[in-house]
Amino acid sequence: MTILSVNDISLSFGPKEILKDVSFALNENDRLGIVGSNGCGKSTLLSLLLGRTEPTTGSVYINQNTTVGILTQDCAFELADGCGGTVCEQMYAAYPEFISAEARMNELTEWMEAHSDESETAGYLSRAKEYSDLHDRYVADGGLTFRSRCDSILGHMGFGTDDAALPVGALSGGQRTRLALSRRTSSCSTSRQTILTPRRSCGLRTILHPIKSALSSCRTTDIFLTALPIRR
Repeated sequence: MTILSVNDISLSFGPKEILKDVSFALNENDRLGIVGSNGCGKSTLLSLLLGRTEPTTGSVYINQNTTVGILTQDCAFELADGCGGTVCEQMYAAYPEFISAEARMNELTEWMEAHSDESETAGYLSRAKEYSDLHDRYVADGGLTFRSRCDSILGHMGFGTDDAALPVGALSGGQRTRLALSRRTSSCSTSRQTILTPRRSCGLRTILHPIKSALSSCRTTDIFLTALPIRR
């Protein structure tokens, strides 16, 4: 199944031609690599795929069930605000809606337990309904399993059980990159995912394992790309 296709894309800035008649398709389970020297247009092509840049001619098709994510070339992983500083806390923070829902349900539970003698009052019944509606939505959206999904992705990315409690500040640059990509993968909730990574990443074979399809660009040699079956 084709999840992304590029059809005769060209891009020019004034008289300068950046890309000319570029066409390719990314199918489910594909791993594609784009190799080229600095300034040849690799990052520009990814910008076109993300919709950040409009082509001069040609078109890009992305399957409606596909989520597109990017790990930027200058990725210096930053802590998500207010989520704590360990590996697992960073992963769970990819689901702020679930974290927020849990906090609110805890607040409601504590209030209702403290006011159990008011169970027939309008205030109590209103909070009980809010809790019920919030819990139903939480369960329907996957709140009961999001932590196990995060833990599974971390395992695929090479993080052991003991690594989950490591502070992010203690991680190497390569580990931070893998954690950033883990978070991006985790936050993709669709059945088919495309992760665009315009940089070389440590442990690429492991990183791509839980991702449906991937397109990566690099300026290095075939040593980087031969770990995977790739169309050039």
